[in-house]
Amino acid sequence: MSAAPGQYLTVRIPGEGRPGLVRIRSLSSAPGAAEYRISLKREDRGTVSTYLPAHLHTGDVIEAAAPRGTFVLADDHTPVALFSAGIGVTPVLAMLYQLALGHSSRAVWWVHTARDPEQQPFAEEARQLLARLPQARTFIYFTAPDLEIAGGRASRTDA
Repeated sequence: MSAAPGQYLTVRIPGEGRPGLVRIRSLSSAPGAAEYRISLKREDRGTVSTYLPAHLHTGDVIEAAAPRGTFVLADDHTPVALFSAGIGVTPVLAMLYQLALGHSSRAVWWVHTARDPEQQPFAEEARQLLARLPQARTFIYFTAPDLEIAGGRASRTDA
């Protein structure tokens, strides 16, 4: 089933001596891709975020519901404003893929917040997608109070 940009999967993580855990994970792959890609932030005490990388491998199958959610990119020609923070970039990535692969001429503004430059998952991937959009503008803000960035704690990059 094809997923719309911005949708998510509900996945069941197998349990070892306990019932499986159910989690919602955004799809971060290009819409219409042959496979779904979910992304997660690895947390030291996160049950699922530590289990998945340790026990699942490329090609493994997990139980998942069909893509769902109504936070999707509208298919029209109006300007687009995308807002994300940290790992919350994942649904925005799918939207950027849709715009880039469709050679969109829409005006696109992406505002993203991260703690610091090292806390930007998918930064290079997003940059490459935005570079393919002629009307894209990017605004990245860092919140770390001890970080010195040109112009204060904010950085602006026009793609």
